[in-house]
Amino acid sequence: MRQPVLFIGHGSPMNALADNEYSRTLNALGERLLKHRPKAILMVSAHWETDHGTYFTADTNPKQIYDMYGFPDELYELKYRPAGYPQMFDKKSDLGIKPSENNWGLDHGTWSTLVHLFPKADIPVVQLSLDRSKSFVEHYRLAEKLADLREQNILILGSGNIVHNLRNFDWKEKAPVMPWAANFDAWVNSQVRVRDDKNLIEHWREQPNANMAVPTPEHFLPLVYCLGASYETHTKGPEVVFNEIQNGSIAMRSYWFD
Repeated sequence: MRQPVLFIGHGSPMNALADNEYSRTLNALGERLLKHRPKAILMVSAHWETDHGTYFTADTNPKQIYDMYGFPDELYELKYRPAGYPQMFDKKSDLGIKPSENNWGLDHGTWSTLVHLFPKADIPVVQLSLDRSKSFVEHYRLAEKLADLREQNILILGSGNIVHNLRNFDWKEKAPVMPWAANFDAWVNSQVRVRDDKNLIEHWREQPNANMAVPTPEHFLPLVYCLGASYETHTKGPEVVFNEIQNGSIAMRSYWFD
C-alpha cells in the first residue's frame, strides 16, 4: 500500500495543547490515514539541522526533546513516546544518510503534530535531519530518492511552515494577517497547486516578500522534501487540508499529496 505524503504547518508549540479547528483537522487526518495504517513514519522537522551530512534517529525508543523555552509547564509535561524504526534506511546505504551521532530524538516539530494525528503514539517514527550545507535542489533530489519508502507503507511527513517570521510574531492566535505573509503564502500555493516545483525551488528568493516570509530556510525545507517525495505520483496539485495564518506571520497551510 503506497502511503501519501503530508506537509503540516506546525506553528507555535502551544498548538500541541490546542483544541481548535487546527487540532481537529489533524485528528480527522489521522483517522483518514489509519484506514491504511502506516508501518512507520519518516518525519522531516524544521527543528533538526545538521552540518555536512543528513542523519536519522536510529534509536528503537527515541527520546522526546523539549527544544523550546518559556512556555507553560503543561507543555513540558506532555508525553509523546512512539517507538523508533532504525531499519528504515537499511536498503538505502548508498544515500549516505547516517545514524545520529548526538543522540537526537523527536523534537517539538514532530511530536506537536503527531500528538493530534496519532494520539496513541503507536506508529514507529524516524526523524530526518536537514543538512545546512545542501542547496534547495539537493534537498529536493534527496527527497526524490526517498519516495519509494512510500511503497513500503511508510508515511513521509514534513513539519514546518511556508511563512515563519518570529520577529513579527503576535501572541494573539487570531491576530490580523500581515499582507506580506499572505502574499508569499499565496504565491507558494500557486506554484504547488500546478506543481511547478522547479520555479518554486529555484526562484522563491526572488519574490518581493521572501526575506520577510522566510528569514531562515529551515521551516520552508520540509515542504521541499514533500514536493520531491511526491512528484512522480502526484504531478497535479495536492489537497489543501488546512489554511490559516496564525499570529499574523505564521502560515499554517497544510497539504495532502496522494
